[in-house]
Amino acid sequence: MARAITSGSLLLIVLAIIFTYPFVTALLIPNNIIKTPFSIYNTDWNGASKFKEMWEEAGAVVKTIAGSTNTLNRLNTTELLGGQNQTAGTLVILGPTLHYDFSESLSILLYLARGGRVIIADDFGTANDILALFSSLLAFLGNQQIDLGDAGLFNSLGLQISGNDSSKIQNPIIGIAFNKSLLLDQGSYEGTPAFPVFKPPQESSTGTEFLVVAPWVKDYVDGVTRVIGNYGTILSMKVRYPVNKTTVTVQTENGTIEKTEYIYETKWVPFGGFPFELDSLYNEQLGVELNINIKMTLLMGALYSSQQSWLETDLDAVRRDPTLSNVEPNTNEWGNPETGFPVFVSVPLGFSLEGSGANAGELILSSDPSIFINQYLDKDKYDLARKYDNYKFAQNLINKLMSDRPGQLVIFDEAHLAQSPISPVLPLGLYLRYLDLITMFPLFAPFLPLTVLTFSRKYLKERVRAKPMFVTRVERYYGRSFFATKMRYYTELEDYARGLEMIFRRIKRQFSRKYGESPDLPPDEFVRIVQSDNPTLDAKYYTKMLSEIYTIIENDRQITEDQFLNYYFALKDLGEYITGRRTA
Repeated sequence: MARAITSGSLLLIVLAIIFTYPFVTALLIPNNIIKTPFSIYNTDWNGASKFKEMWEEAGAVVKTIAGSTNTLNRLNTTELLGGQNQTAGTLVILGPTLHYDFSESLSILLYLARGGRVIIADDFGTANDILALFSSLLAFLGNQQIDLGDAGLFNSLGLQISGNDSSKIQNPIIGIAFNKSLLLDQGSYEGTPAFPVFKPPQESSTGTEFLVVAPWVKDYVDGVTRVIGNYGTILSMKVRYPVNKTTVTVQTENGTIEKTEYIYETKWVPFGGFPFELDSLYNEQLGVELNINIKMTLLMGALYSSQQSWLETDLDAVRRDPTLSNVEPNTNEWGNPETGFPVFVSVPLGFSLEGSGANAGELILSSDPSIFINQYLDKDKYDLARKYDNYKFAQNLINKLMSDRPGQLVIFDEAHLAQSPISPVLPLGLYLRYLDLITMFPLFAPFLPLTVLTFSRKYLKERVRAKPMFVTRVERYYGRSFFATKMRYYTELEDYARGLEMIFRRIKRQFSRKYGESPDLPPDEFVRIVQSDNPTLDAKYYTKMLSEIYTIIENDRQITEDQFLNYYFALKDLGEYITGRRTA
């Protein structure tokens, strides 16, 4: 007589499948079948296996993160490097598609604070989760006196100087972000403006106006003339920008003098050049103010697009016309005519707050991760790698970061890539993501013993009591899915745009399964295909709704609860048409 499967046995079966799935797929599925973009395990054209090899050839110890960046909180770098006395190494984030939660972003920030270096190469803003937290720190530092040490002339940026000490200034940059527009370059490209060719900055002067390359940039571009990328964006910064100046009277030992002080405005600009003026300089020894009339632009990027580039905000037009034959810039989309747009920036954080002596690491940002893919680095396999200087540029980057930390630990984040459903990293990453959160994030780890005790109870007599679902959370109702949990999380945070994005992704998956078509179609084409099964469906209404939803998701636009509900019911009805639960 067959024995019925109890709820406890069913739970064990489910857990066994979850825990064994990554190992079974790793054994049965050849590695070369999985082509995760920007993965160091992907040896195809869009992988980063060559970039990883370059690090190893330089002497780095390469590891990966499969779960959560919370593991950075527990890294024992000295032990991993065989007992050498080493500071923290380098974290590399290439082309992330999964968002970083608060704990992961904070862990990366703590890694930087301990002296770690972080390379983030992102194209459409996923890593802004990290930079938002980092920008909060920059905003705080904007009110502090920062010691610039040996930066020389670049201490005097026309910003507010602390007394007569030109080695301490107030931090001008109070925010950093990846712009979510598409960088198109009509003046320098390979085949299509979406494949721009970047060039290093050039110093120049016209009379008393100067373009000056920041000294920390030059090592990156030594021997580099042309670097190709594709489908990238640019880097933006929020700055305290000097827009006016006033004259104040200062009492000194040698009498009364007049000094110039600047009036500032805060705004977002491309993170490539910081213009400033120097029309006077106080000489403390002479006790006089020298008249100087110099205008400078400090070029802080290592790679720039041409002066004929622009930021395309109409991504629907690009989808409809991949050849870009009919895509033209609007007036407000043109780039900086003097320098172009920046796509690679190094942010040295070797400063110290006044009196604290605390040291930090270095943040390196690239708004086009394709710069480092195999197609542009592997000279033995691809023509474009021989034609452009991507290999040399990547080599300069690695040599610069390895020069003072030989044998350092280099960690690639594989957990936030667009993993294939058959990839062993996908289920393993989901499991480790939550496990890392409760065991390695300092705010949650102390509660782990109590959590394990709660979930280890064998029987729960009342159905309304907490039901154990995973090691990482307790749900109070039967049947609540991961989707429902995330939706509840977003609605509680009033992040309705993110919740709308989750619902729309589910609708697109249903569409793809039903019709075998790519779901990334223009709204009118998407609705037309659904209408083929439902002739009386209101195509005009749903096309309008989908167009608005596309715009909200692509621009990360905030919406109200009422707007969210309207879009939710529209998508719900459209999903029922797709699945056949409703007929028009």
